[in-house]
Amino acid sequence: MRITIKLKLAIAFAIVIVLSALTAWIGIANLASLDKNLTSLVDGPVTRQRLSLELSNTSLSVVRAEKNLITAIGREEIERFDAEVVKERQELLGAIEKAEATATTQGKPMWTAARIAVQQWIPVQDRIRAAMQQGNVSQARDLSSNQAREAVVAVHKSLGAIEELNRGRLESAKHAADEEYDGARSLMLGMVIGALVIAVAIAAWMALSISRGLARAGALAEAVALGDLSQKVEASSNDEIKDLIDALDRMTTNLRTNAEVADTIADGDLTVKVQRFSEKDMLGMALERMVTRLRQVVSESLGAADNVSCGSQQLSSAAEQLSAGATEQAASAEEASSSMEEMAANIKQNADNASQT
Repeated sequence: MRITIKLKLAIAFAIVIVLSALTAWIGIANLASLDKNLTSLVDGPVTRQRLSLELSNTSLSVVRAEKNLITAIGREEIERFDAEVVKERQELLGAIEKAEATATTQGKPMWTAARIAVQQWIPVQDRIRAAMQQGNVSQARDLSSNQAREAVVAVHKSLGAIEELNRGRLESAKHAADEEYDGARSLMLGMVIGALVIAVAIAAWMALSISRGLARAGALAEAVALGDLSQKVEASSNDEIKDLIDALDRMTTNLRTNAEVADTIADGDLTVKVQRFSEKDMLGMALERMVTRLRQVVSESLGAADNVSCGSQQLSSAAEQLSAGATEQAASAEEASSSMEEMAANIKQNADNASQT
């Protein structure tokens, strides 16, 4: 399978982007969960805790109004504090009944106990109010110090149990939120570190593969530049680096082929066929022209040698003819000389004969 450098880069960036998006999604999801838990915490235990504290304060307001009533002087103050007692305890009872209606399964019995305690407190307060209306202050104070105190203690005990329950819920919610935050932080840190490690690993892998491929290609090009055509490099990847190395190998092979052709020509074999690798193969075309030119030169040299050989043969024949003529003339001269010697001898003999006579 062919995986190009562009595809490798695209895959690397896609992995980093996906991991970053996944980290962001996890962060947003955890933030949403924390927000939900915080909202639930505020709407649940915090609201109930605030309500229980407010009810405790309201119960104290009822107690304060009751104490103001039993210490009131004059009809006007008695009427005013009496109305305040009724108002405050109605608010307290209404808030407790509302909280009881919306309470959880665990908290509902506690709110019910608080409501019952307030309902038991109300008749005692009515007796205190009646005693004050009748001017029986000592009876009112006695009821407030004994029966009303016991009722108040029961109410505060029930409200205290509710406060303790809500405080425990707050601590549990806080602990759960802390654990969720720690888990989310650990997960996000792990995702970020994992994304960084993967990104660094991919970058290192790509850098090493590209640098090694380019180093091999550079070594091959350097060897070719020095005239060494025996080198051959194989690419381990299937990308643009492999294409580059394959192209350099083809160039080296073509140069080696041309070098072998040139070596054959140097040995005197002009019958070699030059292979042109393309229409733009300048070296191949130059070798073709060189072979053609050398063939022409050799042909012309052979023709001139033939002409010289023919002339030499003609000169040799002429020399032989001249030599033969000179030999014939020498023989004729010898014969003439012999004839003349014979004539001279005959003449001398004739002269001798004549003198003797």
